[in-house]
Amino acid sequence: MAVLLLAVSWACGPNGGKGDSIDGGRAEPRIDSGPTPCRGAECQNFCPDGKKTTLSGTVTAPNGIDPVAGAIVLVPSEIDEIPSTVSCDLCAHISGRAKVQATTRPDGSFSLSPIPTQADQLPGKSIQLVVQKGRFRRVSTVTIDNPCGENVVEEGLVSLPKKSEGQNHVPKIAIATGRYDAMECVLLRMGLDQDAFTIFEGDDYSNAPHFLDALLRDPSQMAEYDVLFLNCGNDYEGLLADQAIRNNLASYVEKGGRLYVTDQAYDFVEQVEVFSRFIDFGPTKTTATTPELKDAAQVGAGGLVVQASILDSELASWLSAIEKRTGKEVIGNDNRVKVEHFVEGWAVPYAVPPGPDSHAWVEGEVSGEAMPTSVRPLTMTFDYKQCGRVLFSSYHTTGKGTTTGIPPVGGKNSGYLTHCAIDQTLTPQERILEYLILHVADCLTIE
Repeated sequence: MAVLLLAVSWACGPNGGKGDSIDGGRAEPRIDSGPTPCRGAECQNFCPDGKKTTLSGTVTAPNGIDPVAGAIVLVPSEIDEIPSTVSCDLCAHISGRAKVQATTRPDGSFSLSPIPTQADQLPGKSIQLVVQKGRFRRVSTVTIDNPCGENVVEEGLVSLPKKSEGQNHVPKIAIATGRYDAMECVLLRMGLDQDAFTIFEGDDYSNAPHFLDALLRDPSQMAEYDVLFLNCGNDYEGLLADQAIRNNLASYVEKGGRLYVTDQAYDFVEQVEVFSRFIDFGPTKTTATTPELKDAAQVGAGGLVVQASILDSELASWLSAIEKRTGKEVIGNDNRVKVEHFVEGWAVPYAVPPGPDSHAWVEGEVSGEAMPTSVRPLTMTFDYKQCGRVLFSSYHTTGKGTTTGIPPVGGKNSGYLTHCAIDQTLTPQERILEYLILHVADCLTIE
């Protein structure tokens, strides 16, 4: 079964990284020198007069609505098995198996050409088409009805899958519950099946069947999950006093895992010594690369409503595409997004130190205890050892509901997701988190 441990490892892009295996032994990266030229009659374009066969369409999230930016769309020469544990996959490996490929635009659209076309090819020939975003992958069979011309793919054939089944694959995801955040609800509203991820009890109220402390003490079990989500308001930060736990988190990301942390769970980043240099947590500037005192950054004022600035142009373009597609207001003309639901004592980042591996996505003017009103980064990521990726967001979802959630419908998570109202529209700040879920899951590009 595929599982997403919000500390994820995947690959896509022109380059990739390499790293060790989760148990500390060397892992040979899956290296390709680059795209392998397609050879043979099946790769020829026999269209006359400079014409070509083109496939176009729009890639969407599993819900069939939200566009997916930066996905790879390709006609494969072969389809590999996705590894069962975290690893440093390389996008060149994907490209090397493509006869022809394209990358989706911010609105999810793509145009793929030239599709290999035989001489005097008749309408109705079937080909395989792969859509891949990290370890999200859909494999479909499409029909070329118009050889040497334009062909449009139905959206249902190029949406990311809801769960792993056959050659369709969803990253393995683990989610630790929290009192103030519910990233599992965002995944459901993106269209993932409620059994596509594993719930771990991170707080006293979830009654989940699995426990976060057991997971973090077991590197082999951690390695089974591509992504690990740690929701704000979990009860296991005391585990970070154990050096073995901190080492397990660092090793997990170094080997290709992806870690997604929100708000008051920030010490799962700050207290891991090798991570602390990537984000300078507040309330004041520090120059040390060693962790600050636990909970020291939890000084943010509650109840803030912030008009936050989107710092990344591709994220801004995607939010605009979401607004156009759904008809719901998401982002202003000044590239600002309304961000709210800050809890009292939220974790305040001071700065993201400059470097090629770190990236600030959102910033806004905030205030808090013993700190002046000032502009601070609110969402950031960093890549680690050219293999894993970590995200921290100081804001989160709109919180847990109590009466409008999905009913128990059977399956491994039945009864543990009743707080999620999956028919509820994602808020603007949840849209940002949706985009970054797919970014965290995606491959690393090594310049």
